[in-house]
This record gives sequence, C-alpha cells and structure tokens, in this order.
Amino acid sequence: MKKSTTMTTKVKPISATRKTADKTMELKNTHSRKPTNQLKNEKLLNTEMMVKEIFDKLGGKISLADIDRVLKMEQALTVEYLLNGYRVCKRDFLTLDPVEQPARVWTSPLNQKTYNIPKKTKICVRVGRGLNRLLKAAQ
Repeated sequence: MKKSTTMTTKVKPISATRKTADKTMELKNTHSRKPTNQLKNEKLLNTEMMVKEIFDKLGGKISLADIDRVLKMEQALTVEYLLNGYRVCKRDFLTLDPVEQPARVWTSPLNQKTYNIPKKTKICVRVGRGLNRLLKAAQ
C-alpha cells in the first residue's frame, strides 16, 4: 500500500509599513483564502441565493432566469431613480434617500496642501417601521 504524498507550501505574511504624520503603523497581509470583508460567522444573502429561494417558494412556476431578470431590473431602477434625486421606499422595509453634498475645498493635515473635492451624492439608508415590526415579532 502506497502512502499518498501531498506537497504543502507555507505562505509567509507580507509586512509593510505606512508612515503617518506622527507614528509608523505596521500592516500585515495574512493571505487568507476568505475575502477580507467577510467576518468568521457572518451570514450572507446575495441575489443568487435570493433567486433560488424565491424559485423554491413558488414551486418552480417561474423560471430562475425570469426571477433573476426581475431582481436585476428592480436594482437598476432603484439606482436610476436615486441618481435622479428620488427617495426610494422599499415597502416599509427601508428608505434610500439621496443626499447632495456640495463641492468643497479640503486642506490636508499632513502636508497642508488644498484639494478640490467635487460635489457628490451619498445615499442615506433608513430601516423602515415595517421591517422593525417584523424583526421584533419574529424574536
């Protein structure tokens, strides 16, 4: 009986330093295989999972492609209306409110240079009463 041999390689973390105005900070890259924006026990529901869940709940009466197309169209319409300055309310679940920020001049505290920051639109997200009510009822 032959033993299976596997080759393993150890990846060393890369260290880098970033100098700030008054201190030096060490940055380490641990080369983990998980995305850095995911926490260990984070639960996630993405659009693909949502499409499959809707398909299962409807018993296959609508195709997966149709459900996916509807969700993508809804996302595109949401973005379009937000860019046009509309407040978007998702049926008492959340409200997306575009907030215009005017152009301004910013002075860097590190090198005292001034930078022109153009006007931009930020999105304020508020949880709706309906979602709060459902979450409290489910607990």
